Amino acid sequence: MSDAISISTSKYIKTIVVKIDEHTYRVRKIGAGEQLDLSSLATEAQRVQIDILNLRGKYEAEKDDEKKAKLVTEIVETMKPLSEIQHKLEDVYIGLFDDGEGGKFSTQLVKSLGIEKVQEMYQDIMSHMGKNDEKSA
Repeated sequence: MSDAISISTSKYIKTIVVKIDEHTYRVRKIGAGEQLDLSSLATEAQRVQIDILNLRGKYEAEKDDEKKAKLVTEIVETMKPLSEIQHKLEDVYIGLFDDGEGGKFSTQLVKSLGIEKVQEMYQDIMSHMGKNDEKSA
């Protein structure tokens, strides 16, 4: 049997080393599949938010208390998918930050900042990609 060749994915997956607060992360560039996932999740979140706004409009226009109560229940039920979408968005970003600890610090980072701030921070980090040979920020 011949020896297997050895290939490192680091040649194909661009990363940057960044220190955030007191922990160092290896942050990788988002993949095409993940970008599609983010786009799909954003579209779904937007659809749910429109549904909620429509129900809220109905609620505000409604005079009957029983019908209002039913609309509140419907609004709450319609909001439930937003939580799942939020978790999926967080999972994508957690996967981009390798903390070397199995995701313990990455999870804490993403959840503490929230999606909007994580996206902003990720863009800041990626703006340093390729600016120096060591690939660190």
